[in-house]
Amino acid sequence: MKKLSIPFLLFILSCSENQPIEGATWKGTSDFMFITDKSMQMHYASSILSKEVYLNRTYSILKDNSNEVINSLTVVDIEFIDHTDGSKLCRIWGKVDNSKHLSYLLARDCIPN
Repeated sequence: MKKLSIPFLLFILSCSENQPIEGATWKGTSDFMFITDKSMQMHYASSILSKEVYLNRTYSILKDNSNEVINSLTVVDIEFIDHTDGSKLCRIWGKVDNSKHLSYLLARDCIPN
């Protein structure tokens, strides 16, 4: 059996650690910030049923504990935030109906997928 070179092994290991983030999962609550030219409106206690999102997919944002759809969000970016109290947050940025601006879902206890 041929021996692999050390530089080759380091290259393979470094590539496997830098996987791009494809999505996010959370256990906590979430709130939806709808942004337009004229206003920013926070919808507290809103959620996506699965508490899991992936880039380039569209999700219905619902008012918690109901089937009332607030808006649809097509995920374009996920921003992970370490809060000063140590909690993990993420802003799930996306395109929404009736606005040319990106809006976001703020999720608590959020980790990358």
